[in-house]
This record gives sequence, structure tokens and C-alpha cells, in this order.
Amino acid sequence: MSANTRNLAQVILFHRKQSGMSRATCARLAGVGKTVLYDIEHGKTTVQLDNFLKLLHVLNITVQFSSPLMHLFRPENDVVTQSILPAPNNPTPNRPAPNSQQ
Repeated sequence: MSANTRNLAQVILFHRKQSGMSRATCARLAGVGKTVLYDIEHGKTTVQLDNFLKLLHVLNITVQFSSPLMHLFRPENDVVTQSILPAPNNPTPNRPAPNSQQ
């Protein structure tokens, strides 16, 4: 098991225990099976991403990405982000582009 996998497993387990939730309660709230949660807490690497994300949500864990290129990244399909951070050279939502004729 890699260090990253071990760390993820430990974070999930720590947050579940600190919240006072049993494995059964946490799994039920997340809409996943108890076995899925057990597998994640024990470092299984072949779990489905959607199940992992459901558990993060229930445990109120957010993920922050970091890389030398993140300052250039603009999500294309994130409606919330698009309304806050318009892509370069695109007009701000609900505002005409500069130099546009009305």
C-alpha cells in the first residue's frame, strides 16, 4: 500500500471516528455499502470514485488540488465556477463584451 493510499484511508477512518459514527451509519448516510467503507478505510485502491466522493461529502472532507499549473486551470463544465470566474477573453456573464455594439 502506497503512502498516499494509507494517508487517505487514515483520514477517512479518523474523520468517521471523530464524528462518532459507526461504519454502518456512515455508509448509510453516504448511500454506499458497509463493505465499501471498510475497503476504503483499509486502503483498497479499486473502489469507485463516486463512492469515495460520497464518503468525503458525508464526512465533510474537501479536497484541494495543488500543482505548478493550477493557476492556469479553468474548469469547463463547472457552472458555479464559470459564473464566478469567466474564461479569459469571454465576457462576464450577463455583461456584454467590451467594444460590443448593442
